[in-house]
Amino acid sequence: MKRVSAYSGACAFLALSTLSGCLQMIVHDEDAAARKAVEFADLAFIKHDAPAAYALLTSETRSQIPIAKFTEVLDQMHPSGYPTSVTATQYEPIMGQRMMNILLVGQNGDQKYFYRFVMAGTKETGYAVGGFFRRGGPYQGDPNMHGEKMLQTLKTPYTVPSSGNPSTASSGTPSSSR
Repeated sequence: MKRVSAYSGACAFLALSTLSGCLQMIVHDEDAAARKAVEFADLAFIKHDAPAAYALLTSETRSQIPIAKFTEVLDQMHPSGYPTSVTATQYEPIMGQRMMNILLVGQNGDQKYFYRFVMAGTKETGYAVGGFFRRGGPYQGDPNMHGEKMLQTLKTPYTVPSSGNPSTASSGTPSSSR
């Protein structure tokens, strides 16, 4: 009987130590993710600097899409023109993942552009663009396993270009209008 107890104790310890590795706390920084998303949008959509924007993708994404295809995708996303400004407005944590969605709205005159960027990373590691999507209308958010939507408004929206000053546009400065 003693052998079974020692064996059970070892199994319980192993199970707990394995679970604790799975249950690490993921801490996000929506402002850092939004700033990186706006930096990517500025380079890709406003400045049309595909090589610089490509460098902001995760290494996994870059390994799946060559730069020539990346440039082609950017053009396919914008058949009738590109935005002249882009603002990060909302974020959505992706539960249990080291990534979050950042929602952006671009504008060129009366035309609006709605984007969702999947930002890979955490507060500790920083963020890179893992995916980017354009929709015909605003993104409504995905429900979590309890049916609740996690979409939240950024406390500080970030816009590029900001105040027409190109030196601050790539950093994505906070928007003055809310």
